Amino acid sequence: MPIEDWDKAEDGNLILRPLTHWEAAGTAQSGVLRLVGARLGTDAATGHSHSTQLVLSLPQLRNLGESLLKLADEVEKVIDSAKQ
Repeated sequence: MPIEDWDKAEDGNLILRPLTHWEAAGTAQSGVLRLVGARLGTDAATGHSHSTQLVLSLPQLRNLGESLLKLADEVEKVIDSAKQ
């Protein structure tokens, strides 16, 4: 998906929700990934944290893992080039 299609605020900047932590569990058919974001916060009345829960197939899990590793490599290169 092109970045132009991502969620944006009224001023045109990307809406970013920092990830504070995640939890993962495996089942016989899929993996379940729970993402908890800082901006989603905790409901003061109930004490429950708000999160996004994803169910991913094995191919999706592998693809996500490979994509995250590739992104980490790209970010590392940018950081290293900025140091020089």
